[in-house]
Amino acid sequence: MIYFCTIICISFSGLVNHLPYINNWDLVDSTCYKILGRYAYENQKESLLKQLSESDEMWHKRIAVVGTMHYIKKGSFDLTKEFVTRNLKHSHDLMHKANGWLLREMGNKNEGELISYLNLHYKEMPRTCLRYAIEKLDEDLRQDYLKGRV
Repeated sequence: MIYFCTIICISFSGLVNHLPYINNWDLVDSTCYKILGRYAYENQKESLLKQLSESDEMWHKRIAVVGTMHYIKKGSFDLTKEFVTRNLKHSHDLMHKANGWLLREMGNKNEGELISYLNLHYKEMPRTCLRYAIEKLDEDLRQDYLKGRV
């Protein structure tokens, strides 16, 4: 794994252009996701992250999640909302967790932004996504969302 990650780092500039076409995500460990996600954020900005998030390959989406987290840390939520909305109905529970995690981090930075987004979309969210997203809200509000009364 580390060897593969080192190869990725060495040949990064050529690799990034081909990321959407690579299919073997079994070779990629979590360190690689972090490196590739940061690179996508710092050097390619939204264009590569959007391309990866729209891919059918799960590991492309994982890179996009990490890259999107950098947008959240910088205080930008537009890409996060687009990413989560696009992947709300994803069939893999890993994406539900990732979506909830991204929303929760958005709420840590700006609770009003999270609540505004939840009010529009919480009914269509898989339960796993919703549980992660509302984890840091106060108990009464969490119960309201879980019971569908908001």
